[in-house]
Amino acid sequence: MDQSPILTTDTEDCEELASEAGIDADVLGTSLDFAMHSAMATLRRDLLARFKTVRPVTFNLLVLVGANPGILQAQLADALLLDRGSAAALVKKLQQLHWVEHRVRADDRRCKGLFLSVSGARVLQNLKSHCQEHIAHFNSLFAPTECEQLLEFLQRIARHRP
Repeated sequence: MDQSPILTTDTEDCEELASEAGIDADVLGTSLDFAMHSAMATLRRDLLARFKTVRPVTFNLLVLVGANPGILQAQLADALLLDRGSAAALVKKLQQLHWVEHRVRADDRRCKGLFLSVSGARVLQNLKSHCQEHIAHFNSLFAPTECEQLLEFLQRIARHRP
């Protein structure tokens, strides 16, 4: 299989970062998992700084509810890779904030789906502008084709669930 330069870990860069911290990176210097974990921590810190009081998982939930009005809580849990209890707790918190609400679905009156409230839609609109700044900031580190390729590689890893 062709080795793409975007997935090849530059051992010297990892070793340089580790030596700056005064530690030996050992096998982590070539670990895709560790490199992704470090990148995710950087991305998460940036989002938290931009969102202030809203966690990224909350933003993700609001985006999915906004894009899929009437989505079932179980579908939401699956899409966010959360267990059902965690998803329920998060939805309950967002209901208390009056950002989402359970309502009867038009296509199936037997079940209630999740919908954004008016205030939830306003919050989401504000968060999306911060998210666009975040995306632009990190995309600027790459050429457009590299961004597309990196996203494709990460999606490939995400689809390979054991």
